[in-house]
Amino acid sequence: MRTRPAAVCAALAGILTAASLPPQHFGTLRFWWLAPLGYAGLTLVLLNRERRQRLVMAGLFFLSFFTVGLAWMVEFSVPGAVLLVMFQTAMTAVFVLLVPLSRRATFVAVPAVVVLAEMLRYRAPLGGLPMAGPALGQVDGPLLPLARTGGDFLIVLVTAALGAAIAGIA
Repeated sequence: MRTRPAAVCAALAGILTAASLPPQHFGTLRFWWLAPLGYAGLTLVLLNRERRQRLVMAGLFFLSFFTVGLAWMVEFSVPGAVLLVMFQTAMTAVFVLLVPLSRRATFVAVPAVVVLAEMLRYRAPLGGLPMAGPALGQVDGPLLPLARTGGDFLIVLVTAALGAAIAGIA
């Protein structure tokens, strides 16, 4: 996959994942199922790339994800919202550097680094900001019962793992 189309795919995958967050719905139709598709897109754009390219692709994914997911922040402060989106993007995208360059390992490591990034987001900055987290998109989905045993992080892990599985099938 060439860099420009891959960059567009990375950004679209982030938007797709963000579209699973509440309150996006159409009548009784909910969009929880978009998150695994978005993570499938992220996994696919990371395949067969060098570390620097992976960092750029993850940065585009998370930038679009947080831009949509944290758009409500502009009601409080536009500069604060921009700074927060940039900080959250940098803080989470850097975890993609932990993904081994092996093709097979990518499918296993992407869900793991997504969870690690979420764990950091729950702590920083200033005590954490779990808003716009992928677990929120699963509130009306079939993965919600996982929260009883593993909390938000198990939901995020399974959501991202489903995405990696979809990418593996694709």
